[in-house]
Amino acid sequence: MYELFYSEEWWRNHQKWLRTCGYSLRPRYDPGWRGIKEGGMYRTAFLRYFSSSLDMHQGWVMDAVRARDGAAVALKRVPHATASDEERIMRRLTSDPLVSHPDNPCPPLYEVLEVQDEDDVNIFVLPYLRPFDSPPFETIGEVMDFCRQAFRGLSFLHEHHIAHRDPHSQNIMLDPQHMYPTGFYTGVAHHAHRTPDFVGRAQAFTRTQRPSKYYWIDYGLAVSAAPDALVPYVRGGDKSIPETRQLVSEANSYKIDVWVMGHLLQKHLVRRYSGLHILDPLIASMCQDRPQDRSDMATATQHLDDIIMQLSTLHLRRLTARRKDFVWRFLQALPPYLAHTVVYLLRGVPALPLLLTAEEHVEAPS
Repeated sequence: MYELFYSEEWWRNHQKWLRTCGYSLRPRYDPGWRGIKEGGMYRTAFLRYFSSSLDMHQGWVMDAVRARDGAAVALKRVPHATASDEERIMRRLTSDPLVSHPDNPCPPLYEVLEVQDEDDVNIFVLPYLRPFDSPPFETIGEVMDFCRQAFRGLSFLHEHHIAHRDPHSQNIMLDPQHMYPTGFYTGVAHHAHRTPDFVGRAQAFTRTQRPSKYYWIDYGLAVSAAPDALVPYVRGGDKSIPETRQLVSEANSYKIDVWVMGHLLQKHLVRRYSGLHILDPLIASMCQDRPQDRSDMATATQHLDDIIMQLSTLHLRRLTARRKDFVWRFLQALPPYLAHTVVYLLRGVPALPLLLTAEEHVEAPS
C-alpha cells in the first residue's frame, strides 16, 4: 500500500549522499525501508510510521531537514540545461541591492548541490513553503493582503526587467515560519495541519495574528527582456492563456504575466469566495484577449491598492465564506473567528495584515 513510487526511487537512491551534504530525508527513503499495515502497533507508533509511509506526488521536489539547525527545507531537482538560467535570476534577486526590498518575491536560495555521479541534474535547496491558501484564509483582509503581495511581487520583477512567465496558483506560496513556530508535517500537503512527528495538531496562528510573506517560486521559465520585447512563447502551467489558443510563436512575456495573475484571482478567489466581486473590474482589465489591451503590472497594482482603500474595516474583517462550503463548515469556522476578532479589536490589530517583526506579532495561538 505504501511502497515507493518510481518518481521517489531517485531520492531513495541518493539518500546517503544527501545526508553527507547535511540534509536528512524521511525514513521512507532509507535504503531497505518497507511499508507496513496498522495491525499490532500502538496508535502513536503507528502514526509516526504512517507519516513515513506517505508518498510524494511530485518527484522533482522533496521535503528534508537541514542537519545543522533542524530547519525544514525543500530540495528541488532541476535539469542542468535550465539550472544555470534559473540560478542566475534567483542569485540576482537574492543579492544586494534587490534582496532587502520588501516587495522582492523571490525566496532564498540556500545553496545549489551538484549531484554526485550525474551531470544532467542539480538540486536547489530552498525554504519549505506552503500553498498560498493553506491554511484557508480567515478574513477578507487576509485575502486582500495576499493579492497585494502577489501583485507587488510581480510588479517588482517587471520593474527589474524580469518576466516570470508562469505565475499560476501553484507558483505562489506562503512562508509559514511565523504562523507555525514549532513546525508542521511537511510530507504531504493535506496533512500539513499535524505536528512534524504526525502525532498531534500543529500550533498555528492566523495570517492576521502573524502576517506572513508570499513568494513567487519556480523561475525555470523566467526571462530577462525589455518591456516591449517579443520572445519565443513557452507554455506554462495555465493552459487557458489567449496566446496558447492563438498559436503564437512569440509573445510579450510581461503581458502574459498580467493575464495569468488576473485569471488566478478570478479562478481561485472570486469564484470560490463570496464578497470579492469588487475585484471584477480589475480582473477584466488584466484578462483582455489582446495583449495590447491589458493593463501593465504597475497599473494593475495601483488599481488593486485603490480597491483596497475603498474597503471599510468592517468589510476587511468579514469571515471568508467559500461558495461551495456546507453550512456546518461555516459554523465550524465561526467560533474561532469570533474569538479572534474580539482579540484583534481589543489589541488594535489591523484588519489588513501588515508584515511585522517577530516581536510585534500577536501571541494568541488559534
